[in-house]
Amino acid sequence: MKKLSELRQHILNILEASEIPLTVEQIRERLRLKPNLSSIYRSLLYLEETGKALSLSFGTPFRFYCSYREHPAHYLFCKRCQSIQAFHVCFAQEIQDRLELENNFTITDHVFYFTGYCQRCRPFEKIQL
Repeated sequence: MKKLSELRQHILNILEASEIPLTVEQIRERLRLKPNLSSIYRSLLYLEETGKALSLSFGTPFRFYCSYREHPAHYLFCKRCQSIQAFHVCFAQEIQDRLELENNFTITDHVFYFTGYCQRCRPFEKIQL
């Protein structure tokens, strides 16, 4: 197996230490050295292609990156402030079993998220409803 470059390893360490997905800018802020954004994007692409990381969009034009974990990922995403909270309740097993059986398909992983408004943003959204 090919050894990761120093930058790729640092990025992977940052992703593994974070409970929630991060934007490229958030990753760059956590790096000691400040490489250009194209180097970070190339490193993230490599980590995705090799199965060490994955990216999510949460229905936004931005990508959020997290390390690939053995357990499924579950998140709450605020549509107003774009905050992300992880939650650790998994109720997908019954659905997964049914989908596999009905579709003759082996599911190896899933990412599940809800979008809505966090406690801080809910009052602002009630006014607009």
